[in-house]
Amino acid sequence: MGIYDTYGDAQIKIGDVQMNYYEVGDSVPLSNGIYIDHSVAIVVLNGIFVAQFDELYTKWGDRILPEQIIHPHDELSQVVKDLKEKK
Repeated sequence: MGIYDTYGDAQIKIGDVQMNYYEVGDSVPLSNGIYIDHSVAIVVLNGIFVAQFDELYTKWGDRILPEQIIHPHDELSQVVKDLKEKK
């Protein structure tokens, strides 16, 4: 837990966090890049929140779970991945 700025569905804790809420199209205080939280990825370009992606894929079409990126060696992430694959 903690204090975050919210970008669409992503909670990001970078810089001077003030519990602000941003939507796609808003100017944001982040550098260009792709930011990933536990459930989504957001894209910032030229200081604008340009997109949110709820699903991520490899170049082969395999789904990437955001928690695998954030916690690649976390045993709980592997358990969550295995449970999701069984559904």
